[in-house]
Amino acid sequence: MELPPLEHYVATQDQLVFQGFQFAKLAEPDGSAGSQFLKDFAGPEAGDAREAMIRESETDSLSLLLPETDAQRLLEGLGEVEGYCFVSGEPETGREPRRRTFAMDCEMVETAAGFELARLSIVQLMGEALVQPPQETASPSRKRPRPQDGGLETSAVLDVFVLPRNPVLNYLTKYSGITKEILDGTRVTFAQARAAVLRLLRRQDVLVGHSLENDLKCLRIAHRRIVDTSILYAHPQGPPRRASLKWLAKTYLDQQIHADEQAGHDSVEDARVSCEGLSARRTDRGPR
Repeated sequence: MELPPLEHYVATQDQLVFQGFQFAKLAEPDGSAGSQFLKDFAGPEAGDAREAMIRESETDSLSLLLPETDAQRLLEGLGEVEGYCFVSGEPETGREPRRRTFAMDCEMVETAAGFELARLSIVQLMGEALVQPPQETASPSRKRPRPQDGGLETSAVLDVFVLPRNPVLNYLTKYSGITKEILDGTRVTFAQARAAVLRLLRRQDVLVGHSLENDLKCLRIAHRRIVDTSILYAHPQGPPRRASLKWLAKTYLDQQIHADEQAGHDSVEDARVSCEGLSARRTDRGPR
């Protein structure tokens, strides 16, 4: 059975508001200025440069990261609406922009200022023939073997640990997998991580994840083309309860995630499960 395309599951405005996406009611700025501004960071052939950037990032996430000063300049140039920076459209190249599908997951730590970003992971959907889910448990490796029987292939295009801006009070290792030693070894700043997302995503792209309002709030990034598995797969007892990603993976994919409570969550694994979980839709076990 051929399944509906991801476009079919993009959340409505009302769903985003109900789910708590803080930017949902904000007036989106004209993206043309931001789109052209991004050309300064992608070269003269913006479309080709972005494709090359994504291909390179499959083996090196750092190819998406700008130096700190350039990251700050990009963020200032794009501007904010009530603290949120909106994802821009594709810079004008004379060609029809291609829609991409990405899945994102973030890990946070508790700091003196609240919860802050400590790890950012984004995977790209390499094919959209959503027929059968992969049968193996999702692996945290950067690139997996091509799935059999029409399953999905995803590739990690960004996976970085990020320095919090304030002193850490609790690493939340049981959930985040983050330790002091991990963060002591990173030099990636919040501005660099945020700018990398804004360089990668475009307005026409679909972003998949689980309870993405938390990740986007942490990043202070607004994007409206959202496929959220916590919306798509309702909790058996109804709202405001939400099904956990662990429960969804076990129920619809027969995959065990978050099994090692000492190691915490793996954001690459979680991003993959949220994306590949869409392939588990069946007429007898669908999420509706």
